[in-house]
Amino acid sequence: MKRVEQKFWDIPTLRPAAIALGIMLSLSAPQQVFSQSISPTVYYPDDAPPGSGAGTSLTLSPIYVRAAVRGRCGFAAGQTLSWVLNQPNFDVSGFAGSFSFTLDCTGPANVGVVSLNGGLFQNTRLPSGYRNKAPYDVGLQLTGDGGAQASASCEAASLTAGSRSCTLAYGGTGGPQTNFTGPATVGQGLTLNAPSTSGAMSTLVVQAKAYTGSDVLVSGAYQDVLSVTVNAAI
Repeated sequence: MKRVEQKFWDIPTLRPAAIALGIMLSLSAPQQVFSQSISPTVYYPDDAPPGSGAGTSLTLSPIYVRAAVRGRCGFAAGQTLSWVLNQPNFDVSGFAGSFSFTLDCTGPANVGVVSLNGGLFQNTRLPSGYRNKAPYDVGLQLTGDGGAQASASCEAASLTAGSRSCTLAYGGTGGPQTNFTGPATVGQGLTLNAPSTSGAMSTLVVQAKAYTGSDVLVSGAYQDVLSVTVNAAI
């Protein structure tokens, strides 16, 4: 009796990029289905039954179909991702500003913020009793599909590279006191536990009250740079 060679088809799995959300879909035909509906050995019409010493048979083997779904996670296209806030005499009046952006992630996302200087800073020589860095608070308010939200607030000094603490300079901007220092990774940043594909607006908030520190701020121009990053959370 001539046997037909068994074959196994294995379609290679697509591996998602580092910032993408990978979802594996595996489809297979359970072996018990064959045993209940048809014999695992199929005979051609002119084949002889088993034990007769004659005939040709074809044995079925499971065929596995594997595929992958590549996710995406980033900032939505077509938006300005560079902002400037100017506030004269901020030591007297304080300041407040908010900047909106839109996420485009097919699954949960982490958003992180890094402060370059850890406060408003100017590089200058300091006379005794003066200082050249002023504190301010930073807040994140993230919005995803279906009204999902996440928020947190820390002062800029807690958002320098490598920091994992979270303190507030002026009471925060709302939301839990939770560190969200970037760069965002799978395990770091403020987590929005939902997709964000509907165009909902998220917001970065900065604010400070009039300066009340014991040392006087030296006159001049102060600045800081905030970098916002996004990464898939899973």
